[in-house]
Amino acid sequence: MATYNCFLDTHVLSDFLFQFDSSLPNSLLEPKGFLTSKMLQKINPLIEGEGRDGIVITSVFNFVEVLNKFDEIYGDDAKKMMVKLYGFLNQTPEWFLIDDMNISTANALIDVPIRNQFGKSISGDDAILIATALLRDNVFFCTFDNRLEGLNIKNMSFIK
Repeated sequence: MATYNCFLDTHVLSDFLFQFDSSLPNSLLEPKGFLTSKMLQKINPLIEGEGRDGIVITSVFNFVEVLNKFDEIYGDDAKKMMVKLYGFLNQTPEWFLIDDMNISTANALIDVPIRNQFGKSISGDDAILIATALLRDNVFFCTFDNRLEGLNIKNMSFIK
């Protein structure tokens, strides 16, 4: 099987965290919210393979975004989700990587387009996420952001 990585954007990460159960860290996810069947065709085999064929990745920056909108994203479930988030961060599975931001991320920003093929601007936060994903090979970038459609970036495919 080919090795690849899945990068989760902010909305996908929030739904991933909602479904994740730290007591059953290798449980497969179901299509719900921003997690689509197409994304899960790539994500679930990585979970099932426990990282042998690739990893699920997000950025520490994504966690900041989720925390900034925590009540808005999780509503009445916010308190329960804070406990789940603590459990996830305390026992992050082997197949999941939280990439930090460093000079390599800053250097990778040079390779991020300013606009997509339709002329829509790529926001600064999206550029940071793309730059983080660029540090990996063979990435499926899981997102719902229409501005990222049509981007042509080496070793990266955008899936909804």
